[in-house]
Amino acid sequence: MILQKIGNALERGVGGLEKAGSGIGEMLAQLGGNYAPPDLDLTNRQKRGLLGARLNDMTYGPGAGPKQTPDFLNNIRANNERQRRQDIINSPETASQLAAIADPAQRAMFQSMLDTGDVSGFQSGMYNANLESNSKNAMMAAAQNAGFDEVELAMMDGMTAEQVQAFLEDYYDKEEANKKTEFDQANVLRDEFNSRTEDFGERQDKFMQIKTFSEDPSAAGDIAMIFAYMKMLDPNSVVRESEYATAASAGPIVDARTRGLYNRLLTGTRLLPEQRADFMRRSEDLYRNSLKGYNKNVNSYTDLATNAGLDFSTQVMPNATPEFTEEALGLIDYSKIRNTDYEDSPDEVQRLNTQIFEMNIGRAQEVANVLNNPNSGSLDDFGFTTAKEAQDFLQIVIDAAEASGTSIPDFE
Repeated sequence: MILQKIGNALERGVGGLEKAGSGIGEMLAQLGGNYAPPDLDLTNRQKRGLLGARLNDMTYGPGAGPKQTPDFLNNIRANNERQRRQDIINSPETASQLAAIADPAQRAMFQSMLDTGDVSGFQSGMYNANLESNSKNAMMAAAQNAGFDEVELAMMDGMTAEQVQAFLEDYYDKEEANKKTEFDQANVLRDEFNSRTEDFGERQDKFMQIKTFSEDPSAAGDIAMIFAYMKMLDPNSVVRESEYATAASAGPIVDARTRGLYNRLLTGTRLLPEQRADFMRRSEDLYRNSLKGYNKNVNSYTDLATNAGLDFSTQVMPNATPEFTEEALGLIDYSKIRNTDYEDSPDEVQRLNTQIFEMNIGRAQEVANVLNNPNSGSLDDFGFTTAKEAQDFLQIVIDAAEASGTSIPDFE
């Protein structure tokens, strides 16, 4: 909440910061500059705004708002692009190009492009148009205005108007082909990167759930927390939340202790605050290791993008920064977790037991049928290795029915 207040203040602009010179305003601008992407040259005010957005983004938990940094930077980029186009529209070169057009209808058409901000259409149209007056000079001016270097302009100066037009058409055709190649290469790298980091994305989601449940505990949250931890251990686990976990459904990576604790939670057992802190710590270790692997992939694909002439952060993966960074891990308040507990209301207890009952009753009836008629199937089909384990499962369903006020099933 403190970070959020500071961030909001910075984004609004704290009074006097602009006049602080080398004081706190300069210092905050320097801190914000550390987060500036290489394609942007920010003013001090923008750097302070960027710092504010970043501080807001570091706020987690129920009170956290949407991420602000991407929109903040994209707004600056959009403003820069608008200014670039406006500079072209207002430039003396553009005015001279318009003045060189003899045909009033053509001049009105190009003026309309500028009035609507279609700078690209204006620039490409200038060299394609069959200007009656000095077409070569008009195309040369358009090329200069588009950023052609002195060597290219000197080469075009020795061409005829027809040759200049052919040269420019060939140039823009190649530029479009290069853009398509870059687009295709970016797509390939993006698909590969997403494939390699898919598990990280799932682990990150589960880790953030665990953090939320550990800081704001409840009976349902305890179940969801251990369920999320099991999914962090084994993303391929097929067990569903509030469903009884067997060794087969939980997956081979989930240890028996964790699986047993999860199943006991279905019977109404509560986690102690120290246990939540312990699972939070284990989850952090898993996430930290996963984050290292993710960052290695980011570095690897940044190099691949650079070698292909692409910018990883803008053309391949604009949103590659993890939602929960290494810096954010250091802000987890384990003391708060160890000193926070809960007392569920009767309505919440009933709702949770209803959910547990409904999630497991169908499977329980099939298991009871096998226990009563061994020839009808095998307990192995349901992930149970012993009859006692299956009977313990049926008792959980019976207890959930009783606690939820549901008719108690007869499994005899």
